[in-house]
Amino acid sequence: MPPAKLATLLRQLDSLSRLSATSLPSKYMPHAGFSWAPFGCARALRTCTPTRASFSRSPDARPAPPCLPHGPLLDRGPWRHARRMSVEVAAARHSGGPQGVNPGALVQFRRGEEFHLGRVVRPNSRGWQVQDASGALYGIRAQDIAYRLPGEDADLAVLTAEVEGMLDPALLALGWEVSEASALYSVAQMASFLYGSEGPAARAAAHRLLQQDGTFFKQVGREPPLFSPRPAAAVEALRTERAAREAARAAAAEFQAAVHAARRAPPGSKPPPGAWAAGPHAERMATLAAYALGRATVREHARAVNLLHDLHASPTAHAAGALLQEVGALPADVDLALLAAGYSPHFAPGLEAAAARLAADPPPDPDAGRRRDLTRLPCVTIDDDSTTEVDDGLAVEATPDGRLRVWVHVADPARWVQPGSELAREAARRAKSVYLPNALVPMFPLALAEGPFSLTQDVAGPALSFGFVLNEDGSLDADSIEACPSIVCPSRRLSYDDVDSMLLECTPEQEPDMFRLHAASLARVAWRTSQGAIQFSMPEASIGLASGPDGRQRVTIQDLQSRESASRLLVAEMMIAAGEAAALLGPRLGVALPYRGQPAPVLPSEEELGALPAGLARDALLRSRMMRSAMGVERPLPHAGLGLPGYVQVTSPIRRYSDLLAHWQLKAALASAGGAGPGATDGAATDAATSGPPFTPEALAMEVDTTTSITQAALKIEREVESRWVARYFEERLAEDPGSTWSGTMLSWLRQELGLAKVALDYLGLEMVVRVSRPVTPGTRFALRCTNVDRDTGVVQLEAGANVR
Repeated sequence: MPPAKLATLLRQLDSLSRLSATSLPSKYMPHAGFSWAPFGCARALRTCTPTRASFSRSPDARPAPPCLPHGPLLDRGPWRHARRMSVEVAAARHSGGPQGVNPGALVQFRRGEEFHLGRVVRPNSRGWQVQDASGALYGIRAQDIAYRLPGEDADLAVLTAEVEGMLDPALLALGWEVSEASALYSVAQMASFLYGSEGPAARAAAHRLLQQDGTFFKQVGREPPLFSPRPAAAVEALRTERAAREAARAAAAEFQAAVHAARRAPPGSKPPPGAWAAGPHAERMATLAAYALGRATVREHARAVNLLHDLHASPTAHAAGALLQEVGALPADVDLALLAAGYSPHFAPGLEAAAARLAADPPPDPDAGRRRDLTRLPCVTIDDDSTTEVDDGLAVEATPDGRLRVWVHVADPARWVQPGSELAREAARRAKSVYLPNALVPMFPLALAEGPFSLTQDVAGPALSFGFVLNEDGSLDADSIEACPSIVCPSRRLSYDDVDSMLLECTPEQEPDMFRLHAASLARVAWRTSQGAIQFSMPEASIGLASGPDGRQRVTIQDLQSRESASRLLVAEMMIAAGEAAALLGPRLGVALPYRGQPAPVLPSEEELGALPAGLARDALLRSRMMRSAMGVERPLPHAGLGLPGYVQVTSPIRRYSDLLAHWQLKAALASAGGAGPGATDGAATDAATSGPPFTPEALAMEVDTTTSITQAALKIEREVESRWVARYFEERLAEDPGSTWSGTMLSWLRQELGLAKVALDYLGLEMVVRVSRPVTPGTRFALRCTNVDRDTGVVQLEAGANVR
């Protein structure tokens, strides 16, 4: 801009700066402290409108005609010209001098991290409008113009192509080698130094190299840009830093490629969790896993979010977990809630190795001299078809007086695992096996749990056997109770359905042992009921997966119908009898055991029960009155629910840590006593076996408390996971038939004022909360429809319809 024009513009701005409050329309009053700086005048005029906050209307001001002075600038309206003034002032400020920029100037400007060549077109409110070689126009700030080039008439397209061909970063290293340590170089000098020319292309290339790579030269001036060679130590440090950054970028790219490849791979060919954990991407995977499972530190949280962003994934813990499962870094068949709680189908490599060693090379049996050979008695195991950890088996024999002696053979993992060992500590940490529709999370590695620990058909193996004689009324003959380490060989493995079929289709002559056990179970139920046992039977859902017609896995749910299954009643009663026998043995042996009891409840009156129809509604009322169970270690506790003077869970030591605790205690006490019961044999005990029980009463109480807490947490997580599978079941059925309905029986009101009731769904064994919009009583059966499903949270909303019979 010519100096004369600039001087005129500044004088006009100065005249505006002297406007007083009385010069403005009377309905506007400037706020206190408003400053009229010459270069702030245009901005001030832009804000002098009724809709702006820079001025407020005086409450007592009267309308008056404007009293603004007239002049060349204001004749056409100050508001309209304010923006143009600011543009011209901006242009004036950036013009002139050796680095001045004017329309038509050839410049190198920055957009983001990249440099471009362009020609200045005109000033704008932001700074300048620039056109590049393609003809595209950009509005840029004045500070984004990095360097003005000579040769305003140069062809931009030709110049741009020439510059691109001259960008060789190796030139800077060569130039640094021969530069003078204390010298200062302008862009022109650097262009001459590097390319032997000071032309526009050489200057643009030299300037761009110096800006993009600050390893060898540092900029010490802006107008004009000057550059100084860095010291050798600084160059080496920057080279190391740059190499580290490039290595990090390469590692990040390799990680992203590996993740994308694993996501595309079919399920059977994805890298296993161990490969991710031990491979080059272990740290990144560990960060994502910590974030997904809720264990991330603040630093890991931030890094995980960045990793997910680079992988184009949602920056949430759920997305991180889904990604890790998708690539095989986390088990795909286990809910993240279980993994977050520390449960996994897999064990640490050291534990898996220890399990494999035990299975391949068993240690000496500490009870070898005391084990009784009970292989002469036919033994049968009864479980679900899907059971792989077989804890118990049954055998019977007649006594000389015509009564029935029952043997409950229980798996003996204590033969391999000693208290305090690595495997014992892991079992204590897990507390129980967790069963899911699509996976098993075992308490012990499967190499042991499904191998030598289990009672396997036609394989002789160790057991801890409980024997007792049943009186005619179903009670235990206390003097007949015995327990001993034993050797057993199951001759048959049957499912519950197999046994039910036998009892229906066979005769007592064909299956004498099975019918004797069935009769014994009925006698036990009758005796316990006479002792005050509270009998009720509620639905129990079995959730699984099955392949549909299209080959896809679908969720299946069915009621186990325990109230109608003679086989389940048979097994349950024999296991309860073994628990009673163990409780009666405890005081005799003087050993602390994890006794389980239950205080007597306040039962509903006959009138209350009579007001409800027989069946689920009554059973639900009885269940609601039951008290929370209690634990003790020094003496048996009465168990009101079972109608027993004492009870110890001992029949699932592969699946429950509390049962394993009882086995350790009982076996040590039996060794010290030389056996227990009429059939016990004397044998030489090892020093370890005769040293007494591994846990004092105080230590056992602490173990039981810890185990109970862990078990309750595991059960809660198990329910949460199952709720998501139930939600998936309803989602799949609605996808197949949006009009699907179910039937159910109302058990009780949950919140009657809100219309929420507990309902048992027919044939599914599920208890759900249902919205009921009319007055109904427990026992009412009605049709149900699903109004909403959220698989991620496990929420299923059901609504009651018409009554059904």
